[in-house]
Amino acid sequence: MNRGTVAALAVVGIGWLLLMEHSAQAHSGGNARLVGDFDPRKLSKAQTDAGQLVAATARKYAVPVPFALALAFSESSFRPEAKGDDGKSLGLFQLTLATASRWQSAITEPELLAAQVNANLAMQELLRSHLRFPHATFGDYAEAWTLGLTGKFIKGRSNLQKRERVQTAINIFGISLDLGGTWA
Repeated sequence: MNRGTVAALAVVGIGWLLLMEHSAQAHSGGNARLVGDFDPRKLSKAQTDAGQLVAATARKYAVPVPFALALAFSESSFRPEAKGDDGKSLGLFQLTLATASRWQSAITEPELLAAQVNANLAMQELLRSHLRFPHATFGDYAEAWTLGLTGKFIKGRSNLQKRERVQTAINIFGISLDLGGTWA
């Protein structure tokens, strides 16, 4: 079993904090890993619950769990109530109402701020990305999350900051995910 599988099982099966313990033991001799000013042991219960919800939802939609976790953390730090881009980007995955309406017409802001709704719609959007561009890398999908599929794959734009934020989430949680890898 590889580290990515262990991480996904830890999040879904026995809890987010055990993932932190596994990651810390595997990488730093039993001491908690600190990245920048972030200590992953300081996740709130709400953040832990949101991480578990993201992992379970990714599994339901057959989206790679490590990527879904890293993307959600890079977008909202697992805070379902997060609002960005002057209130236009909402929830765990910072979806806009326009993007969400592809999957659920007439969706409202309160609905999109509901963690399960946001995660379901995000997984549908990730699947759409993968179906349209099946040979892209996880890093490409991360960039497309902020640029849109047209911006990334048709116009060739890039967002290296987004790629770096997803890589930071990977590092923080010790997730086994190569952003240069592809979705099998």
